[in-house]
Amino acid sequence: MWPAILNRATQVIRDKFSDCRVTLDPDGAGHVCAGIFHAPHEEMLPDGEGGVAVCSTDPVVDVRVADLPVIPKTKDVLTIEARLPDGSFGAPTRYRIKETRDDGYGGVKLALVKGG
Repeated sequence: MWPAILNRATQVIRDKFSDCRVTLDPDGAGHVCAGIFHAPHEEMLPDGEGGVAVCSTDPVVDVRVADLPVIPKTKDVLTIEARLPDGSFGAPTRYRIKETRDDGYGGVKLALVKGG
């Protein structure tokens, strides 16, 4: 029962908060899904010695694995189009997947580098 509830909650969150359209093209066919984009930023992380380290992070997009017929993997190229206030989408930006991180709840975080 818990997995079904969690899956439904995750789907609702992605539907309400998705702010971009992601097109993944590892096999010659464009696979489109909604995503949540995180621009490059800095994070403060404990350094294990009582201090805090500041590190820069790559842009990241969160997608649901169930929304794609293929599993995104490192070095795949994708296109992200930001959702504009009027509901349309902006110009596409190409990225290459630098790293994939399964979130344990049916989603995956894709660390990106610009270009393709």
